Amino acid sequence: FDYIYKLILTALEKEGVREVTPKEEESFDSAYMQAMDTVEEEDKEPQKVTKVYASAYYLKDRLIRPARVQVRIEKQKEENKPLDPKEAAKA
Repeated sequence: FDYIYKLILTALEKEGVREVTPKEEESFDSAYMQAMDTVEEEDKEPQKVTKVYASAYYLKDRLIRPARVQVRIEKQKEENKPLDPKEAAKA
């Protein structure tokens, strides 16, 4: 199976297909990444990739599948969080 897999990869590369895998802590780039999930973390720079689920693929210069990633966001302050529906009814 490894031989067949390598043959397929070689054939795809000859046709101009290439794989691009984002690195962890790389800045999120919506041009070739799709945020599948977010994680809130304090004391770390937001808008950075924290996990890569799938690589991006290009056919020559055209994106054919975006990379699927998890992105770090800023932790929301308590005052900005939405109210619990039960608490909102009381207010």
